[in-house]
Amino acid sequence: MSETLRAPAAPAAAAPPPTPGQILRRRILGHWSLMGGLAVLGLILLLAVLAPLVAPDDP
Repeated sequence: MSETLRAPAAPAAAAPPPTPGQILRRRILGHWSLMGGLAVLGLILLLAVLAPLVAPDDP
């Protein structure tokens, strides 16, 4: 049996370096305490915006 010789595959193109936005996003998403704080802050903000719908009458 004869083996066929193949040309070596072209090296894969290197991925472009991450943009500053991608670096920042990766760093922010890596901090679980920051994400938890942002979630709590977002919930408080959402409740403040929706307060007239939740309690339409004065106490």
